[in-house]
This record gives sequence, structure tokens and C-alpha cells, in this order.
Amino acid sequence: MFTQYYVTKTNPGLIYAANGVLIGLIIITPIAGFVSPASSVILGLLGGPLFVAGERFFNRQKWFSDPVGLFSGTFTRRDIWSSYDSILYSKAFAAASGNANLPNGLLFGGGIVAIQQLGLEMLAVIIIAIVVFAISYASLCLIGLAMHGITNDYKNEEKV
Repeated sequence: MFTQYYVTKTNPGLIYAANGVLIGLIIITPIAGFVSPASSVILGLLGGPLFVAGERFFNRQKWFSDPVGLFSGTFTRRDIWSSYDSILYSKAFAAASGNANLPNGLLFGGGIVAIQQLGLEMLAVIIIAIVVFAISYASLCLIGLAMHGITNDYKNEEKV
């Protein structure tokens, strides 16, 4: 809410309060057992500005409609925050959650192993984005073939 207020100088409304909670949950859920409480606070403080930037970017696109900002939040978590995971991992917290083989993050002295982990996570993000795009594109093509096109032009339809 603070970031949106800072950017627009208007009351952000309750939707940004709800989005703040959602983004916090989206950010911490996959890595809750691997980061320290201090790291989770850092992630939370960085989450608001990145969400607002992502939302502003996607809202400028004419083909895109997301009135509640769900895609922006998920996109910034998946693509941007994945890089922070390997920076903020803590081996002590990972071991306590049953993943002792996970290396320390870069901020905790992980070194080259943390850089390799970062590379693997970025590769996974790229592969997932390609696969999701391909499946979505193929699905839309099949729906378009089955329905003889996909359109939002309802003005020319006859009323039944």
C-alpha cells in the first residue's frame, strides 16, 4: 500500500491491502522453511515495490486485463523472486526443515555452489515459461479450431 501511495499520491484502497497480503504469501510460501525470519522480512519489504512495478507494466499492455493484480503478483514471484531464493537460503533453516543438502545462499557465504543453484533456478524459470507458453498457445489454437475462431466481438451476433 505504501508503494502504491508513494507512486500515485492517492489512497490505494483496500485492493492493495489485500494484494500486499497475497504477495507476502506468494513470496514466502515456497521458501518458508529455507530462509531466516530476517530474510523473510527483507523479502516482504522488497515485494511491494516489485509488485507495483509489475502491475504498472502489465496494465500498460492493451491486450492484458487483470483487475486485481493476481497475474502481476504471481509473475513477479515466479520470475523475479526465484533469483532471491538462492541468495537468501540459510542451510541451518533448510536442515531443520529436512533439506540439509541445500547450500547456503550468497548472502550467507554460499559461494560458487549458491551461484550454481541460482543458475539452476533461472534455467527452471525459463523452461517453465516456455512450456507454459507452448501449452497455452496450443490450447488456444485447438479452442479456436473447435469454435471456428476466438473473438470478443459480440456486437454482430444475432440475439436468440
